[in-house]
Amino acid sequence: MIDLQANGVKKSVIGYNATSEAFIITDLGGFRFSQATLKPTLTGYDRNDNAADLGDSSNRFKDLYLGGNANVGGEITCDTLASGVSTFTRLGNGGTIAEFYNDNTRVGFIKDRSEVVSSLVLDTRTNGAGISATVNALIPTDPNGNPNSNRTNLGDLNNKWKDIVIGGGVYLGGDIAAANKLEDYEEGTWTPVFRDEVTGGNVASGQAFNGSYTRIGNQCTLHMRVINIDPNTDVTGTNTVYITNLPFAASDESSNYRYMGSMESTRISYSGSIQPRITENTNYMVISKTNQSGSTSALLWDDITDAQADMYVSITYTV
Repeated sequence: MIDLQANGVKKSVIGYNATSEAFIITDLGGFRFSQATLKPTLTGYDRNDNAADLGDSSNRFKDLYLGGNANVGGEITCDTLASGVSTFTRLGNGGTIAEFYNDNTRVGFIKDRSEVVSSLVLDTRTNGAGISATVNALIPTDPNGNPNSNRTNLGDLNNKWKDIVIGGGVYLGGDIAAANKLEDYEEGTWTPVFRDEVTGGNVASGQAFNGSYTRIGNQCTLHMRVINIDPNTDVTGTNTVYITNLPFAASDESSNYRYMGSMESTRISYSGSIQPRITENTNYMVISKTNQSGSTSALLWDDITDAQADMYVSITYTV
């Protein structure tokens, strides 16, 4: 036993206890050696479990190298001030880099894949999941951290994400062909403008001109409601009725490709049937009249009998 004193006051003791464990203690505590293990102690004999720190906030050790595991009863705080970072390095072949436990239950881990990228597993249960990466993409993984296609949901019935903002498109149906890519969805309103020429010409007046639309991919469905359109002011009676200001122009399909819709009207003179029509590569709509013999012609302003004419239209076309 060796006592170290200062001015007659014992400050430190170096010695062996009854179980042949070497110890070094001070008036504030110390440590003892037991079968290749360094343990905290107050007297050299007691265990003093979970009561001693290795350094403190003002007196830090620089680096700690471990060949085994670090089992910590308190907290591990990584000081990242200045240029310091926390680094976890696995030597040799790929595998698990860090594991996370709650008591004895493994709740997550980080592993590398092919020593190039990493996987983060957040649920290690049988149907658990994680996330990994590849070139320009985040990918789902199974509970072992391995990529697993078409396995992981983004949210569920009771745990929903709020909004998803995507700059490109969404491939539906498990295929990445261009035909499976949805790139656009839009809802809005539009104001029908009734003219007697496709561009320029005269604009008709009326009580109400209302429209709405829904676009899904390259399909746009229009709805239109026009109340008390007046054929007697400004427009030329022998000209075609053109409905302009569509939210999107029709796509340039093959020649004479037409989109037909449904229509209800009042105060319009015709025999047979009428329906709205949008022709490919145009940005306007006309009303097509079909007589009993099967011939068609466009609705003229003279076909609208008076200023109490109404039109209700629905039509879907490709944009």
